[in-house]
Formats: sequence, C-alpha cells, structure tokens
Amino acid sequence: MRASIIQGNVRDLERLPKELADRVRARIQPGVLADVQRAGRLAWLPLDHDIEISEAVYREADAETLRHWARVSLRTSLDGPLLRPLMAAGRRLFGVSPAARLRVLPKRWEAAYRGVGSLTYEGVSSTEARLLLKDLPPVLFERNAYLESITGSFEAVFDVCEVEGSVVLEDCNARNASARYLAKWRHMEE
Repeated sequence: MRASIIQGNVRDLERLPKELADRVRARIQPGVLADVQRAGRLAWLPLDHDIEISEAVYREADAETLRHWARVSLRTSLDGPLLRPLMAAGRRLFGVSPAARLRVLPKRWEAAYRGVGSLTYEGVSSTEARLLLKDLPPVLFERNAYLESITGSFEAVFDVCEVEGSVVLEDCNARNASARYLAKWRHMEE
C-alpha cells in the first residue's frame, strides 16, 4: 500500500479523542509506526501495517468509530499529492456526481494498493452502485475490521459530492476472495 495513505491514516488518529488515540497508538507495534514514519510518500509498505492500524482503532473503539475514522482519513487523502491528480482528472472526465466519483474508484485503488486485488464499479440506478473487490489476500478475511474500514473509505465520496449516502458490505467471501459493497445516496436539500 502507498506509504502516503498509511501516513495519513496515522496522522488522522489525532482526529480521535486524545485518550482513544493514545490507546490505539499503544496497540500498534512500534516497528510499524517507525516504518510508516521513515517511508517516502510514494514508497510501498506492507498492507499488514494498515490492517494493524485499522484493527487497533476497531479494538479500542467500535465499528462505527472505525468507519468514521476511515471516512475522514480518506477524505483528507483525496486532497493529498497521490490522489488529488486522479480526483481532478476524474472531475474533468466524469463530473462530480456520486456515480461519477465512484466510477473512478478502481483507478484510485490501483494507485493506492499493489497486490491487493482489483476493484470494479457497477451502476445499479441513479442513486445506487455496487463496488466489487476481487482477488483479495486471505488476511483481509481473517481480520474483518479492514473490510469494514474500506466501507468508511468509500463513503468519503459522498462528502466530496456533498450528498447524503452510505455504503454497506453486502457480502464478503473468503473462498472467492471477494467483497461486495452497495453504495446508496440521495442529494441533500438545497
């Protein structure tokens, strides 16, 4: 996984209440935090580092806090040097609707992850889409908190588009190495 994203995730632990952030940091192996801190922004780090951080948030808080933290962290990353160019290109090519933003997520996945499967987009209706992750590594099914954090990350799209929306993990299948998410949204009242 790109170091810049994991670095953002560590930075965004500070958005949690201080006592919670301290407990989360204490749960993360010091070597993981050191690797993240030392890495260049475009370096690749093991996915296990990000999984450990997400697991720590989940274990010290709950699934709702994990999702919210992941959503805020990705929203912050979208303005960073790795994903900002992809956001700008997507805006020019596809517009700013939730469907358009979700449609470019597969390219963002490729920019952020290496050896962590592939993401495909399927439009369901004008206010729904499915996101399918395939060829996922087995470790993601041993620690479901990470698949839950991805749900929150996908929801960051709704913040960018200024609409209300949610993403649900519809299915996760270790045998098929896949996870399927359903995104639903509605436009906010003016």
